[in-house]
Amino acid sequence: MPMNVIVMPGDGIGPEVTREGVRVLTAAAEICGFELELRQFDVGEGAFQESGDYISAEALRACDEGQAEGNTAILFGAVPSEPIGLLRERYDLYANLRPVRSYPSLSSVSPLRPEVIDGTDLLVVRELTSDVYYGKQRQGHGSGGEWASQEMYYDESQARRIATVAFEEARRRRKRLTFAHKSNAIGPVFSVWWKVLTPLREQYGDVVFDDFYVDNMAAQLCLRPADFDVILAPNLFGDILSDLAGGLVGSLGLLPSASLNDRGFGLYEPVSGTAPMIAGKNIANPLGSILSVAMMCEHAFHRTDARELIEAAVLATIPTCATADISGSGPSVTTAELGKAVTDHMRETAANG
Repeated sequence: MPMNVIVMPGDGIGPEVTREGVRVLTAAAEICGFELELRQFDVGEGAFQESGDYISAEALRACDEGQAEGNTAILFGAVPSEPIGLLRERYDLYANLRPVRSYPSLSSVSPLRPEVIDGTDLLVVRELTSDVYYGKQRQGHGSGGEWASQEMYYDESQARRIATVAFEEARRRRKRLTFAHKSNAIGPVFSVWWKVLTPLREQYGDVVFDDFYVDNMAAQLCLRPADFDVILAPNLFGDILSDLAGGLVGSLGLLPSASLNDRGFGLYEPVSGTAPMIAGKNIANPLGSILSVAMMCEHAFHRTDARELIEAAVLATIPTCATADISGSGPSVTTAELGKAVTDHMRETAANG
């Protein structure tokens, strides 16, 4: 079967970095010998201005069919708002995986000392379809003026399924799992989490488990990021902690992500966002998109050979070819030049056997 990729570049720097992700994915298909079919749809603010819809019915139909048929994934760029929430909710993309890795050649761009950041290789497993982002909203007026509230909601099934993903990921990695929570201040919500975590800890007895209040977790990530393996977090905390971790390694432009459901259908996107200040300048870092493609090859298409090829090429490329956000005091290259350099390294690796 061909590997079907629905490409949604979006807004801001999305089209620029997605273009390089597609370039690398196409090269990986050629080198590793699998058939690839690409379909592209405009989504986001630009699409809304033209059609009145953030995502077209045709694009949603392609996603519906892709999920049903299998062997399909979404490569997403960036949008300031919708349709990312719509896609997460429509396809129940509850499991957000955000790997964070330091690179020896980039230690100078981290705000941390090299001996602190070196060796950082962690995975934030973030619940993605509940919490305050999807909570019931209320507004009103009272004696203190206008007021507003937004509900932080979790039920046992939501907590259990994302915790299971986190334990499984830890078992595949270095068998260490850390839970970030705020049980001391948000007791009822986190009592639900602990109710499901307690039996799971027994079930995954080979995984070393610990936990931190989320504020302390943020401090520990700054003090000793290399000590962590898998971090499990609810939606809000996972969003904040993964961006913090990206800052520690030097740039959000380095971070990929995968958002998956129980059927194996998923959306792959860089963490960096639309970055409107640099959009259209061909200077954005495409590695988040390129590494998201690597995750896609493994999780969606079960081609670990393609993932390893792409990741090895990125590792070989960045010591001598980097965009401005990670070049430090050295010369920088354009978005397209970095994407081409990664592809050239892939082809060179393949040619050398």
